[in-house]
Amino acid sequence: MSFKKSVSIRFKGLRSYGRFKKRYDVINYFLRARNCETYLEIGVGSGRCMERVQSGRKTGVDPSPRRVLAEWEMHQMTSDAFFATNTSKFDLIFIDGLHTSDQVMKDIFTALAALAKNGVIAVHDCNPMTEEAQVRDRGVASKGEWSGDVWKAIVFFRKSLSDVFCRVFPFDHGVAVIIPHHYETLPVYTPEIEREALQFFREVTWADLHQDRKNLLGLMENRSDFEREFRNEQLKRMVSQ
Repeated sequence: MSFKKSVSIRFKGLRSYGRFKKRYDVINYFLRARNCETYLEIGVGSGRCMERVQSGRKTGVDPSPRRVLAEWEMHQMTSDAFFATNTSKFDLIFIDGLHTSDQVMKDIFTALAALAKNGVIAVHDCNPMTEEAQVRDRGVASKGEWSGDVWKAIVFFRKSLSDVFCRVFPFDHGVAVIIPHHYETLPVYTPEIEREALQFFREVTWADLHQDRKNLLGLMENRSDFEREFRNEQLKRMVSQ
């Protein structure tokens, strides 16, 4: 098998579907493209996204879900409490819980530990359009427009961790997609990384994002761009090994 084929086979059928519009479009695409069976959603809320996800095995985590269907496996607790005792592996994990950079950072790392081989992590609310929408206090944000400072966690992740591929689709308040390069050696959230992350979150500002949004977040306008960058990154890693 050639290098190109061995890399691109991960995205078989990428161009056979229409343009992404919503977060569940991204989720459903990766569920199909990578033959995912198990789905975990952190932060179910109204259940609108969970209901539209096309997976036969759905698990949700939310302390106070507003809507739950009978076929979902629901855990009414925080993500920290869930991951502390979880022993299951999931093919796709969608993070849409508490919209603060420090919590999202923890959720990403604990999700990595629960990720099945060839699995994918998606994170919502990574691309706030206004400064007001990205404040940490939901009460200060515009009604229905609270993204929090999730974007800071994504920028830190892209800046500091080279063992994962991370890009953001700009629509629907921003949907990040995270794919490890090596599932056998996944990054771990150490006290050192936590200190660095918290310091970074204090220093990076809305002005930084506003001035260099595309590069900081790794914005991808469409799936073809995502596939090309992922393939190129994989090929570079193969050549360097």
